[in-house]
Amino acid sequence: PMVVTRARQRAQQPCRFLEKEENFDIVSTILQMVLDGQERTYNYRDPPSRKKLQAMVQQISATCKLWAAVVTAIINGSTTSIISARNLKTLKMNARSLDLGFARGVFLNLIQDKFGRIVIRHVDWDREEEFKETPFFECLIDRFFDGKVGTFCDAVTEQYKRFLVVKVVEAYAVAKAAKDGLALVHAKWLERCQPTQILDQMWHAHMLFPKRYATTCQAIMGDIIDHDPTYVNEQKIAGSQLEAKMSHLFAIESRWQEDDDSDNSWKLASQTLKDFYEQIAEEMNDPGCG
Repeated sequence: PMVVTRARQRAQQPCRFLEKEENFDIVSTILQMVLDGQERTYNYRDPPSRKKLQAMVQQISATCKLWAAVVTAIINGSTTSIISARNLKTLKMNARSLDLGFARGVFLNLIQDKFGRIVIRHVDWDREEEFKETPFFECLIDRFFDGKVGTFCDAVTEQYKRFLVVKVVEAYAVAKAAKDGLALVHAKWLERCQPTQILDQMWHAHMLFPKRYATTCQAIMGDIIDHDPTYVNEQKIAGSQLEAKMSHLFAIESRWQEDDDSDNSWKLASQTLKDFYEQIAEEMNDPGCG
């Protein structure tokens, strides 16, 4: 009984190694190995998947303050010159918690009005040598989002929220440059990025609800995220485009996402309509192996 009691007491105590701040670098190294997918360092008969490793990290971070601090520093510490890791984490959480379901119907209407006439002309394989036309967005949703409009909207919403995070960090960069000088801010954050055509329609749909858009902006930034329809990102500075900035701010999240072959949401922030069109048209007109 005494042994059992002591065992229970030890099990209930937090890991003292992880409690010591001087071990921060060691814990950080361990976490980085997990995030880099170095499964060979583990003594598992079957190496755990990235999703399982992610779940392990989340469980540990929920119970260990130091581990949580390390997770925050590694995942959100890439722009510490503009925004602290802790504040970036909070910004991401606030953006992720936004309920934008009210804008979906308007978003789909905007997509239909602006791009509904685009069709893909492709071979009708049921009738030799004949062609037929299929609406482009019908093909896009079928090819990349399991033919489900809801899945497509979920993906657009997720990437739009990340886009808002990028715009907030850009605004912080401008404010910091004005206060502390340009030398302390990487120039790429001072050149505003543009959303892809699909994300831009979600932005427009959101702004068609002015009060809700203002509430959203105030909640995540404390000010309005400006939309300038005449602005063009000339990409004078490498890394100033949306895809690069998202990859910078969401480096770890994007790595897991891109490893999931069934998740195509990240492409909405990196591919233009032309990119999607050419890829789908090539596949639809490819006879395959004979």
